[in-house]
Amino acid sequence: MSCVATDHAGKGWLGEVGLGYDRRLRDRMVAGVLFNYDFSDMLGRTSDAVFTTGNSRTDWSWFVGARVGWLMTPDVLNYWSVGYTRTHFTGSTLRNSYTGDELPNAAHLASYEAGGWFLGGGLEVAMHRGWFWRSELRYADYTKEARAETGISPAFQLNFDPVVMTGTTQLVYEFDWHR
Repeated sequence: MSCVATDHAGKGWLGEVGLGYDRRLRDRMVAGVLFNYDFSDMLGRTSDAVFTTGNSRTDWSWFVGARVGWLMTPDVLNYWSVGYTRTHFTGSTLRNSYTGDELPNAAHLASYEAGGWFLGGGLEVAMHRGWFWRSELRYADYTKEARAETGISPAFQLNFDPVVMTGTTQLVYEFDWHR
Protein backbone atom coordinates (compact mmCIF):
# COMPACT_ATOMS: atom_id res chain seq x y z
CA MET A 1 0.00 0.00 0.00
CA SER A 2 1.27 3.48 -0.84
CA CYS A 3 2.13 5.56 2.22
CA VAL A 4 0.81 8.84 0.78
CA ALA A 5 -2.90 9.34 0.01
CA THR A 6 -3.67 10.91 -3.35
CA ASP A 7 -6.59 13.03 -4.49
CA HIS A 8 -8.37 13.10 -7.82
CA ALA A 9 -9.48 16.58 -8.69
CA GLY A 10 -10.41 17.70 -12.17
CA LYS A 11 -10.35 20.59 -14.55
CA GLY A 12 -12.19 20.69 -17.83
CA TRP A 13 -15.76 21.28 -18.94
CA LEU A 14 -19.22 20.09 -17.96
CA GLY A 15 -22.81 20.50 -19.07
CA GLU A 16 -25.74 20.07 -16.74
CA VAL A 17 -29.44 19.31 -16.96
CA GLY A 18 -31.67 19.33 -13.94
CA LEU A 19 -35.09 19.16 -12.39
CA GLY A 20 -36.23 20.59 -9.12
CA TYR A 21 -39.05 21.92 -7.03
CA ASP A 22 -38.86 24.97 -4.77
CA ARG A 23 -41.50 26.30 -2.41
CA ARG A 24 -41.58 29.59 -0.57
CA LEU A 25 -42.02 28.77 3.12
CA ARG A 26 -42.13 32.27 4.53
CA ASP A 27 -41.88 35.77 3.14
CA ARG A 28 -38.19 35.36 2.23
CA MET A 29 -37.36 31.68 2.91
CA VAL A 30 -37.35 29.08 0.09
CA ALA A 31 -36.78 25.30 0.31
CA GLY A 32 -36.79 22.59 -2.33
CA VAL A 33 -35.43 19.40 -3.84
CA LEU A 34 -33.13 18.96 -6.84
CA PHE A 35 -31.83 16.38 -9.30
CA ASN A 36 -28.93 17.26 -11.64
CA TYR A 37 -27.12 15.19 -14.24
CA ASP A 38 -23.70 16.37 -15.44
CA PHE A 39 -21.97 15.18 -18.59
CA SER A 40 -18.35 16.22 -18.50
CA ASP A 41 -14.74 15.81 -19.49
CA MET A 42 -12.74 16.76 -16.40
CA LEU A 43 -9.14 15.60 -16.35
CA GLY A 44 -7.39 14.67 -13.12
CA ARG A 45 -4.11 13.07 -12.16
CA THR A 46 -3.58 10.04 -9.95
CA SER A 47 -0.27 9.04 -8.38
CA ASP A 48 0.78 6.24 -6.05
CA ALA A 49 3.53 8.41 -4.57
CA VAL A 50 6.10 5.71 -5.43
CA PHE A 51 6.74 5.53 -9.16
CA THR A 52 3.50 5.51 -11.17
CA THR A 53 1.16 8.22 -12.32
CA GLY A 54 -1.80 8.40 -14.68
CA ASN A 55 -4.55 10.62 -16.01
CA SER A 56 -8.19 9.83 -15.29
CA ARG A 57 -11.36 11.61 -16.34
CA THR A 58 -14.76 12.22 -14.80
CA ASP A 59 -17.29 11.78 -17.61
CA TRP A 60 -20.67 11.83 -15.83
CA SER A 61 -22.16 12.57 -12.41
CA TRP A 62 -25.59 12.88 -10.88
CA PHE A 63 -26.76 14.69 -7.77
CA VAL A 64 -29.93 14.41 -5.70
CA GLY A 65 -30.52 16.65 -2.72
CA ALA A 66 -32.22 19.54 -1.03
CA ARG A 67 -31.69 23.26 -1.13
CA VAL A 68 -32.68 26.10 1.13
CA GLY A 69 -32.42 29.77 0.33
CA TRP A 70 -33.07 33.31 1.38
CA LEU A 71 -34.62 35.90 -0.95
CA MET A 72 -32.27 38.84 -0.57
CA THR A 73 -34.58 40.88 -2.82
CA PRO A 74 -37.70 39.71 -4.70
CA ASP A 75 -35.41 38.89 -7.68
CA VAL A 76 -32.25 37.50 -5.98
CA LEU A 77 -32.09 34.15 -4.16
CA ASN A 78 -29.01 33.16 -2.13
CA TYR A 79 -29.07 29.37 -1.50
CA TRP A 80 -27.24 26.30 -0.16
CA SER A 81 -27.66 22.73 -1.39
CA VAL A 82 -26.65 19.36 0.10
CA GLY A 83 -27.18 15.72 -0.84
CA TYR A 84 -25.90 12.50 -2.39
CA THR A 85 -23.87 12.22 -5.60
CA ARG A 86 -22.50 9.45 -7.82
CA THR A 87 -19.88 9.72 -10.57
CA HIS A 88 -17.84 7.68 -13.05
CA PHE A 89 -14.05 7.86 -13.27
CA THR A 90 -12.45 6.50 -16.45
CA GLY A 91 -9.53 4.10 -16.34
CA SER A 92 -5.96 5.23 -16.65
CA THR A 93 -2.85 3.92 -18.34
CA LEU A 94 -0.04 4.06 -15.80
CA ARG A 95 3.22 5.86 -16.56
CA ASN A 96 6.60 6.11 -14.90
CA SER A 97 6.52 9.17 -12.60
CA TYR A 98 10.08 10.15 -13.50
CA THR A 99 10.26 9.58 -17.28
CA GLY A 100 6.60 9.85 -18.32
CA ASP A 101 6.91 6.59 -20.31
CA GLU A 102 4.05 4.08 -20.32
CA LEU A 103 4.72 1.12 -18.06
CA PRO A 104 5.07 -2.29 -19.76
CA ASN A 105 2.43 -5.07 -19.67
CA ALA A 106 -0.48 -2.64 -20.18
CA ALA A 107 -0.30 -1.45 -16.57
CA HIS A 108 -3.46 0.45 -15.70
CA LEU A 109 -6.03 1.51 -13.16
CA ALA A 110 -9.53 0.34 -14.11
CA SER A 111 -12.52 2.68 -14.43
CA TYR A 112 -15.06 2.72 -11.62
CA GLU A 113 -18.05 4.49 -10.09
CA ALA A 114 -18.04 6.17 -6.70
CA GLY A 115 -20.73 7.68 -4.48
CA GLY A 116 -20.50 10.36 -1.83
CA TRP A 117 -21.93 13.64 -0.62
CA PHE A 118 -21.99 17.19 -1.95
CA LEU A 119 -22.38 20.70 -0.61
CA GLY A 120 -23.11 23.67 -2.85
CA GLY A 121 -24.07 27.30 -2.72
CA GLY A 122 -24.97 30.03 -5.13
CA LEU A 123 -27.03 32.94 -6.34
CA GLU A 124 -30.06 32.89 -8.61
CA VAL A 125 -31.22 36.13 -10.24
CA ALA A 126 -34.61 36.61 -11.95
CA MET A 127 -34.17 38.00 -15.46
CA HIS A 128 -37.41 37.96 -17.49
CA ARG A 129 -40.60 35.86 -17.56
CA GLY A 130 -39.35 32.63 -16.01
CA TRP A 131 -35.70 32.96 -17.05
CA PHE A 132 -33.10 33.04 -14.27
CA TRP A 133 -29.32 33.34 -14.16
CA ARG A 134 -27.76 30.92 -11.64
CA SER A 135 -24.13 30.70 -10.51
CA GLU A 136 -23.05 27.95 -8.13
CA LEU A 137 -19.99 26.40 -6.50
CA ARG A 138 -20.29 22.71 -5.59
CA TYR A 139 -17.92 20.53 -3.56
CA ALA A 140 -18.29 16.72 -3.92
CA ASP A 141 -16.42 14.20 -1.77
CA TYR A 142 -16.53 10.62 -3.03
CA THR A 143 -15.76 7.41 -1.16
CA LYS A 144 -12.08 6.81 -0.38
CA GLU A 145 -10.96 3.46 -1.74
CA ALA A 146 -7.73 1.48 -2.11
CA ARG A 147 -7.62 0.38 -5.77
CA ALA A 148 -5.32 -2.18 -7.35
CA GLU A 149 -2.87 -1.13 -10.06
CA THR A 150 -2.89 -4.02 -12.54
CA GLY A 151 -0.20 -5.17 -14.94
CA ILE A 152 2.74 -4.23 -12.71
CA SER A 153 4.91 -6.21 -10.35
CA PRO A 154 5.09 -5.87 -7.42
CA ALA A 155 1.39 -5.01 -7.15
CA PHE A 156 0.52 -1.75 -5.43
CA GLN A 157 -2.68 -0.35 -4.00
CA LEU A 158 -3.54 3.24 -4.90
CA ASN A 159 -5.29 5.25 -2.19
CA PHE A 160 -7.93 6.89 -4.37
CA ASP A 161 -9.63 9.76 -2.51
CA PRO A 162 -11.61 11.65 -5.17
CA VAL A 163 -12.73 15.19 -4.41
CA VAL A 164 -14.23 17.36 -7.15
CA MET A 165 -15.07 21.07 -6.94
CA THR A 166 -17.03 22.69 -9.74
CA GLY A 167 -18.10 26.22 -10.54
CA THR A 168 -21.01 26.66 -12.93
CA THR A 169 -23.07 29.46 -14.35
CA GLN A 170 -26.37 28.61 -15.99
CA LEU A 171 -29.36 30.04 -17.76
CA VAL A 172 -32.40 28.38 -16.15
CA TYR A 173 -36.10 28.35 -17.01
CA GLU A 174 -38.49 27.88 -14.10
CA PHE A 175 -42.15 26.96 -14.54
CA ASP A 176 -44.70 28.78 -12.33
CA TRP A 177 -42.12 31.49 -11.66
CA HIS A 178 -44.82 34.12 -11.06
CA ARG A 179 -46.26 32.43 -7.95
